[in-house]
Amino acid sequence: MQIKTYNFWLTLIIGLFLNKWSDVIAQNSVIKNYSVNQGLPSSECYWVTQDSKGFLWVATDAGVVKYDGYKFITYNSTKGLPDNTVFKIHEDTHHRIWFSTYSGMFAYYLHETDSVYTIPANKQLSEITKMLPIDFCFGDMDTLWISIQLNGYLKVDPPLYKNVTHIRLTKDGLYIKEINKNNFIYGCDKLDYTSYHVFDLSFIGYKNSKQIPPFKNIKTGVNFLTALKLGDSNYFFGNGISLYGVLNKRINKLMDYHKMDNGYFITVFKDSKNNMWFGTTKQGALKFDGCKFDKQPKKFMDGNSVSCVFEDSDNGFWFTTTNNGINYIPSLKYSYFNSSCGLNADKVYAIAVVDSNMYCAVNRYKPNILNLNTQKITGTIKFQTTNLYSYDKSLVIVSHNGSYIYNTITEDLNTIKDSAGQKILIRKPADFDKENIIVCDQYSKIWITNKKTGTSVFLTLVPARIFSMYYFNGSLYIGTKKGLYKFEKSKLTFFGDSIPLLNNRVVEMIEQDKTLFIATKGFGVLCFKNNKIIAIYNEANGLASDVCKCIAKDTYGNIWIGTNRGISRLKKDIRGQYKCTSLNLFNGLISNEINQIIAYNKQLYFATNSGLGTFDISDAFDKQKSIPVYIEYFFVKNIKTPVTAKHVLNYDENFIKINYKGIYLKNEGNINYKYRLEGLDTNWTHTKNTFVQFTTLPAGNYKFVVYAIDDNAFLSLKPAVISFSIKQPFWKTVWFITLIFITVCMVLYIIYKIHINGIKRQEKEKAAFNKLLVESELKGLRAQMNPHFIFNAMNSIQNFIIKNESVIAQKYLTKFSRLIRSVLENSKQEVILLSIEIKTLKLYLELEALRASFSFDFRIDIDEKLQSKTIYIPNMLIQPYVENAILHGILPLKNLRGSVIVSFEEENDYLVCTVNDNGIGRANAMKIKQKKNLHHHSMGMSVTKQRIEHLNIQLNLDIQIDIEDKFDLEQSTGTIVKLKLRI
Repeated sequence: MQIKTYNFWLTLIIGLFLNKWSDVIAQNSVIKNYSVNQGLPSSECYWVTQDSKGFLWVATDAGVVKYDGYKFITYNSTKGLPDNTVFKIHEDTHHRIWFSTYSGMFAYYLHETDSVYTIPANKQLSEITKMLPIDFCFGDMDTLWISIQLNGYLKVDPPLYKNVTHIRLTKDGLYIKEINKNNFIYGCDKLDYTSYHVFDLSFIGYKNSKQIPPFKNIKTGVNFLTALKLGDSNYFFGNGISLYGVLNKRINKLMDYHKMDNGYFITVFKDSKNNMWFGTTKQGALKFDGCKFDKQPKKFMDGNSVSCVFEDSDNGFWFTTTNNGINYIPSLKYSYFNSSCGLNADKVYAIAVVDSNMYCAVNRYKPNILNLNTQKITGTIKFQTTNLYSYDKSLVIVSHNGSYIYNTITEDLNTIKDSAGQKILIRKPADFDKENIIVCDQYSKIWITNKKTGTSVFLTLVPARIFSMYYFNGSLYIGTKKGLYKFEKSKLTFFGDSIPLLNNRVVEMIEQDKTLFIATKGFGVLCFKNNKIIAIYNEANGLASDVCKCIAKDTYGNIWIGTNRGISRLKKDIRGQYKCTSLNLFNGLISNEINQIIAYNKQLYFATNSGLGTFDISDAFDKQKSIPVYIEYFFVKNIKTPVTAKHVLNYDENFIKINYKGIYLKNEGNINYKYRLEGLDTNWTHTKNTFVQFTTLPAGNYKFVVYAIDDNAFLSLKPAVISFSIKQPFWKTVWFITLIFITVCMVLYIIYKIHINGIKRQEKEKAAFNKLLVESELKGLRAQMNPHFIFNAMNSIQNFIIKNESVIAQKYLTKFSRLIRSVLENSKQEVILLSIEIKTLKLYLELEALRASFSFDFRIDIDEKLQSKTIYIPNMLIQPYVENAILHGILPLKNLRGSVIVSFEEENDYLVCTVNDNGIGRANAMKIKQKKNLHHHSMGMSVTKQRIEHLNIQLNLDIQIDIEDKFDLEQSTGTIVKLKLRI
């Protein structure tokens, strides 16, 4: 099997190169040229490649160029390159982009810093490489391997790339050294080496190298040395003059280029479709489809010196030339015919197909005939036309002097005329039945025309200029300047009155699935069924443009729309709904302005002002592409800052500019984006700009997120993200606020000292005021605590001390001091917790009982449901009533032990406090007072009453007092005081 494969390759290649390719096929694809005018530093380019991020890199004799689809950025000796002439570019596993230069020195580029760096080994490399470095690659552990002319090859050790090992060959000749499975270097060891003219030689191994023995009597220039790996053991190897095949571990000299007048081979490349490309010095690039070398190659850029061929990640092809910059073919799917390949003119305004021939109406010339089987232009027809249409085996030809039916087989020509024999200059025909077609003239008259004789019968007149007609389901639909009409059963109906969208210009119609697809000029495509619009396709949902020019359908069930901005396709998805995708110049079309579309077999043909384009319908669209998007630059106050994961900025660094970029070389920067700044925005912003500015951002944490969107609204799989935070301004920090507080205090103190004299002058007035205030406070305190109680309490303490009852005196004094402290503390607040009031009340009762030698009992009852720790009441509100019960009700008792019960409960959102005593009652107390001739008025009760009135007004507590005398057999048995207040 290996021998058969070897012989097959050998036979094909030798047979190929013995020819001079005199019949090379000229491939018509859209080729875009980029040179100095577009931003390249030089038209002399040597190499092109694409890095893992999607950027294109071009080696020139005036620096290395990075292309992002928007612009070319040049890096030269002023930006770190050791030499401006760069030959080869490769990327290592760490995504560093490496460059080999004319001087033999190397450099690499880092995306993170957007900078070029040299390596320490450059001085030694420049001394060793007296001739040019041929190529380089990276092996295991990032070792740099370099092939050089005439001197073997070099190894530069990582990570510093400082030490160089020079490996010389033991024998002269060409060599290929495999570094690892995917990388190899190649070169030669002598400029003038000899050959024994042996075509079949075995390998001579040297340290894993595949070395070709020397050949005599041939002087070879090695300036165009190139190699291509085809498999595990197969290579193409050329030196610009001769081509070698390393096939199945055997070396074969295949051809001497110098025997031909075709120049030299510079490079060889194999694309993703298994096609082989050769770059030459005179014939441009040659492409062998499917590596079938027995077939004639297709030629591109004839006359250019193509130094490198490369296929990018979007299947676009890039060609560097040494005389004309770089050329780019967006896609090989789309080809075209124009005047350079046989058409009478570039502008094709109408096309029609009869059998396997396409008739192309070109500007001011007779129509061309294109054979669709051979894809060759075979001739012209003898009539100059302004338009043409097809049906069956005939053409409807429109010229300046009349309209005709032309039989393409018999070449019979019949004039389209009315019953009186007058010529009819038609505008647009439509199929009707087997024998007739429907035509309209320039006066908007509609006729039924016989297909054979051309005789026409008047049908109707439409009150608007007609642009298209379509006969469907027994009705004739008529597209006019004013909108859509229907002619049915001798009745003309206008839809524009009831459906506003059908009140616009209709350019062409097609039927599919019993639905009429209406192409309009300005409102996209309208789907019309059962006398109503069921769907609209326009720019908002993917149509290339709302200005439609033509419409057609193919055998796959797709609807194709030609517009002034490209071609759109409506294709049903799995749900039976049409989805719109579009093609334009960026994809590889010859023009965006489409004059007519015809689907024939598996091909779509489209007429444009730049030629006739065509592509395979089944392979028209690329797979959905996720455009990579990156944060390119991050500016803070217009100062470029490294793009890191997190930025922490000061409060005044809040003027932010972010540059981002999606890498889609095919679209030349025509990319949509959507972004938002999380922490500031909640909605997405759509734009074509590649930067955004945020001014005067407040302090906070932010995350900027941006997606790239392709022509068909497909988002990037992964957005570009950058996070940053802005600190609070110093005047809002804790330390600054504290400092300001201290400063203000000091200033106030100084102001106080400065104005102290003035304050002293006011002291007398303040002293008088304070005296009144103190007297008022003392009056309040006296109202809260009876001075007699304090006096009696002090006497009691003195008696306990005299009687040497120090323990009792100490207890009394302790309780007394706690009560006084509690009263004083509570007097500062208008309301206090009920629990605190109860504690104060309990202290007061204990002191009174102690002073009265425990002559009465007391008890405080609290309802279990009452939340005493959450209820607030005015302070010392209950004590005056308890004091009154003890002094005037309990203490006067003689033959009965006194009892005071204070209870608290909740009743209908009110707190109810009851003071119940078994004293002598109010009437008896009044008699005792009168008997003792006491005229003292109780200030405590009076002040308490006034206070309650004040609290009811100020705090809306609705305090209510109810006093009830108790009787038993008409004898007073005590008093009950009920106090209610809202809680």
